[in-house]
Amino acid sequence: MNLNEGKLELLTDLNSVLVLVDYQPTMIKSVSSGDKTIIKNAAIFAAKAASILDVPVVLSSINPHSNGDVFPEITEIFPDQEVFAREIPSFDAFEDDKTFNAVKETNRNKIVVSGLWTSMCFRYLT
Repeated sequence: MNLNEGKLELLTDLNSVLVLVDYQPTMIKSVSSGDKTIIKNAAIFAAKAASILDVPVVLSSINPHSNGDVFPEITEIFPDQEVFAREIPSFDAFEDDKTFNAVKETNRNKIVVSGLWTSMCFRYLT
């Protein structure tokens, strides 16, 4: 008998990937569901934790020409990391091939997704 039968696999640094979506200046301006400073700091702290634990991170943005670049406090943690600016006119980060393929290439089966507009930025994730 398998003792783990019926139990969910715990999230670990070896089976997970962190996806940060649209942490950009213009995108956070219209957030009204919470304190913007707390929301921004939570994303920065998640990025720092992922960096410390060697968890792969995928960064996605939408229209950086209008919305600004992903917060430098995040991108400075991953200086060699590409930020995937979505090339198709969609809010869903996973409709973008570069973002989707970057996540797939990690070969991690647990995806932790954080975004400012979660109702749109990954609603088609399956």
